[in-house]
Amino acid sequence: VVDGGTPLVRCRSDHACATCQIFGKKALVILTLAPRTTEDPPSWVAASIGKEARSMGIHAIVIDAHNSLRDGEDITEEEVRELERVAIEALRKAHSKPRYPIQAGASHVDPRFTVEDGMGNGGINALVIRSHDQTVAYVLVDGNNMVPGLRERIIESVKELGVVECEVLTTDTHVVNAIGSSRRGYPLLGESIPQQEIVEDVRAAVTRALGAMVASRVFQGCDMVEVRVVGRKMLQQLCETVDWGVRFEKKLLLSLFLPSTIASLFIMLFMPFI
Repeated sequence: VVDGGTPLVRCRSDHACATCQIFGKKALVILTLAPRTTEDPPSWVAASIGKEARSMGIHAIVIDAHNSLRDGEDITEEEVRELERVAIEALRKAHSKPRYPIQAGASHVDPRFTVEDGMGNGGINALVIRSHDQTVAYVLVDGNNMVPGLRERIIESVKELGVVECEVLTTDTHVVNAIGSSRRGYPLLGESIPQQEIVEDVRAAVTRALGAMVASRVFQGCDMVEVRVVGRKMLQQLCETVDWGVRFEKKLLLSLFLPSTIASLFIMLFMPFI
């Protein structure tokens, strides 16, 4: 348990953006490329940031904000390098800041929308933290990414409430996947739901969180749970099963189609002579 934290530090490059706030010896680092595609950067990025943090005697919790997706646009190697660079820069700057007593407030808004619209049952959550003279907001929306530009609209609106910095994240939930018919397989936040309604709900959550702020301490815990997941072996077996099924179907179709085709040709060729 720690009693204080640094102000939030934000560093940017041409495309990448990273925020860092340190509580005791724990650094919260959030990465985004918004409004460009921000989804699942390679794991070595977090490993590199973590290594830099350990050299400072702290532990980094690195989070992919997962807050913008353009169809057909992938993260480039250059953008990945930018993420690594700005994150380490933010980490170093935050580490040089003094620790202050903090106040914090949290709030939750139940979803007015359904998984078919792209929002999970977790709705919208807001956490506000005041360190020294800086108040920042972290907004977490239960969905699988969001349309480009929505993050920026949310941040602009939240800052009107007196918040100095804000970052928006999605949970990357997959409960919204494979429900409706779409080329992507799921709706982005702000695609089926009017963006202004999401912005209004976020403002409501942040407003409540600001009104709930009290002197706070930060605690981090770690526990182990057993969870069954689809791992590499199961995925390989699944792919092999699908591949076997496709090959079997081809053979079956061929066994049905070829005899009927031969019979049809036989009838066409010899029927006039019968």
